[in-house]
Formats: sequence, C-alpha cells, structure tokens
Amino acid sequence: MGSLVIGCVLLAWLAAAPVAAAATTAHEIVAPKVLPASAWDHVKGTPGIVFGRTTPGIPDVQMICDVHCPYCARVYTQLVERRPALRVRWVPIAYFKPDSDRVAAAILAAPDPRAALDRNYRAYDHAARRGGYGDASADVLKLDASHAALKERWRGWGRFTPMVLVRAGDGTVLQAAGTSPAFLDPVLDRAGRSKQAYDAW
Repeated sequence: MGSLVIGCVLLAWLAAAPVAAAATTAHEIVAPKVLPASAWDHVKGTPGIVFGRTTPGIPDVQMICDVHCPYCARVYTQLVERRPALRVRWVPIAYFKPDSDRVAAAILAAPDPRAALDRNYRAYDHAARRGGYGDASADVLKLDASHAALKERWRGWGRFTPMVLVRAGDGTVLQAAGTSPAFLDPVLDRAGRSKQAYDAW
C-alpha cells in the first residue's frame, strides 16, 4: 500500500512538472532585467544610427548589435515590419566575426548610415552568417574607442546581441530577456519618451 501511495505522488509530481516549467518560461518572457541608469548613458555616448519616427524626439529604445549577428537581422526585420514608428537607436559593437569592426565602421561612415544598416540586415546571408553590406572602405575603417569601451560594459550586462535596452517613462532602464516578439513586446510597450527635451542625441 505504501508503494502505491508513493507511486501516485510521483505520478502527480511528474504530471505537474510541465505546468511548472511552462509557468517559469512565461515568467521569464515578461520579466526584463533592470540595469543601472548609467548603462543608458554609456550606450547613448557611443555613435549609433536612429530608425523610426522622423519627428524630433529622443529614442527610448537602444539596440546593441553586431552587423553579422543573425538575431540582430531578425529583430531588425521584426521591428521594421511590426513597429515602423518606434524610434530605435542601433549601436554597433564588434565580436561576431573578425571583420565586424570594419564593416560596422563603414556603415557608420556611409553617406546614408540608415540605408547602409538597412541593406546590411535586409540582405543578411543566413547560410554564411554575414550581413549584406559591402564597401571597399570596410577594409580600412575601424570603430572608435567608445565602441570598445561599450563592449567591455556589454560583457558585464550579459554578453549577447541584440541587447535591447528600453528606457521606461519613469527612467528605469530595462533589458529584454530574448528576441522573439513574446520577449520583446512587453518591454518595448514600456518605452516612454523622456520629459527631458534638452537631452539631445
């Protein structure tokens, strides 16, 4: 009889385990990490490219990216298609491939950096795991020291790309925990334009 009771308890525990795992996963999806306010300023102090609304305003979303990162390309496409009005600032670092540094620098130095980054991610080669931007200047240019400094801090914040940072209406800096809409949307929905109009880019 005792073994039957133990067996029933074990079966009940096994049946509940997937539910508990699902609950944990759901919690992780909607629970962004809070970063110190200084994190926002470090990213803001590094050259980047703004997409979204053309009306004046301060982006409340910053994206630390690598030009060859496949997940960056995927999130870029998602945002362009699903949230075209969202004002997002893309800030490159270099780690994914040996020439990530040079290609990112060439994109920033392009006559139209927005068009260059757009081409890079829209023409992404998933088989080669490479961005689609090509330019002779990518052979000689390099990112500046501010990108290297940001990369050092990025390592302490989790070491992944794209790293999505959102500044909420109350100034809290949130870091999304994933790249699918299920992870991103709850964080992006909390982006609120800063009341500090003088805080120019």
